[in-house]
Amino acid sequence: MGVNRKTETIKNVVIVVLFLSAILLLYLLWQPRLSLKVSGLLELRPSQKEAPRAEELIKPLYAALSRGDGSFTIDTKDSAAMLALAEEEMRAYFEQGSPQLQEISAEQFAQAMGEWESVQLELSGGLPLSDFCLHFCGRSPGGDTEDIRLDILAFSSASSESFFVCDRSRGCFRVLFAEERESVASLSALAKEPDCSGYSASEILGGEGRALIFLGLASGLSEVPFDNEIEQKGAGVRDRMAETLFGSTFDFVRRITDSYGNVTYMYGYGQKTFYASVAGSYEYNTEAGEGAVTDLFTDLDSAVLFLADLGGLDNVSGSGLALSGYEESGSGRAKQRTFVFSQTLGGVRIEGESGPAASVTLTGGQVTAATRNMVYPARDPSGGRPVNTAEAANVVASNANHIYNILNNDTLTIASDEAFDGAVRAAVTLVPGYFASPKDSSLIPCWTLTTENGTRFFFDLYSALPLGFSRRED
Repeated sequence: MGVNRKTETIKNVVIVVLFLSAILLLYLLWQPRLSLKVSGLLELRPSQKEAPRAEELIKPLYAALSRGDGSFTIDTKDSAAMLALAEEEMRAYFEQGSPQLQEISAEQFAQAMGEWESVQLELSGGLPLSDFCLHFCGRSPGGDTEDIRLDILAFSSASSESFFVCDRSRGCFRVLFAEERESVASLSALAKEPDCSGYSASEILGGEGRALIFLGLASGLSEVPFDNEIEQKGAGVRDRMAETLFGSTFDFVRRITDSYGNVTYMYGYGQKTFYASVAGSYEYNTEAGEGAVTDLFTDLDSAVLFLADLGGLDNVSGSGLALSGYEESGSGRAKQRTFVFSQTLGGVRIEGESGPAASVTLTGGQVTAATRNMVYPARDPSGGRPVNTAEAANVVASNANHIYNILNNDTLTIASDEAFDGAVRAAVTLVPGYFASPKDSSLIPCWTLTTENGTRFFFDLYSALPLGFSRRED
């Protein structure tokens, strides 16, 4: 009896051990291989170690400097250095204590910029002012700043004890401190090689134009062939990306290929999906787990590390990726942040009709959605002999009917003063860039016109002919 009882005990222990082992094994198989919250306990992959830091991705489109005579000098080459110095100036202001936030009219802002010596930085990420100041200056301006987006950061000798911010949706503001600083002189000293001059659209084109119009721009940009990600890395890249998301064994993952060759990987009953197109674009979605309260820049770093791990950023170093959009919703553990990224080539933004180069959505600090549509330029375009571009004012004037009709979903309206005024009023930025043409597999030098509702129009940089447009997806 004693032997049988001992044998039964051993059997029970073995059964318990096997049962616990099975539970542990299932847990490991079902647990996502990629931690979507970057943890200090994880050893980063080589691709992640090469990822740019969040601060490197906040880049101005240009800097506009004024001597107070109504004209501006446009500088794209030194604008990143100016932003870094502007952040230092902001920190120095905040060391004086808590500021006052004063709302000013668009006319007052235009006067401070055009009739006094000034420097304004045109930003494209639309980050909240409070998060920006808290990260770079250690404190927020206070007051009702959570909903103010930083579209323009500016300094003017009209109010040397302040810096200015503009949110295109909410208006312009002055952040007022106790003591003056020589911020304008310090920033202006960094402008070494200005691109051209410029004036506000209202002065050149009339009406209620807000965009800054470049004058006399010469450019050496030329057409550059590119490959998409599959052409560059081979069809195996999609399986490698899927392995990152689902694990190398693909347990409980279905692989569905449609008649065109596009592949969808689906985990379980759709809790997690990954779509890989034959054109080299990718889309990832997953259900949100139990989130955590995170800050904006932690999430931005996590978004970049996710892109670095999902396909790598070997063709887009710190100088080749820029934050171009930001949206947020919810609060606390349910806070959702979406970051949109553009690629750059030689410091020039690449845009197109196929959407952004990448986007990442985090919910409670976890990646819940992402897209990726990278291009791989065949060569560095630098070194071309500068030639005159189409005048920016003529780009708007000659394409006003095209712009107005598309914005209003009306292709029948003939050219009119209403169309011209509407196009001028809608434009918020007009800058040189590259248009990524999938049909030609080429980056075509272009003027990129962005409107107040986020629609982008692309016109040939030298002929001003329309190349395409993209609507903002809400």
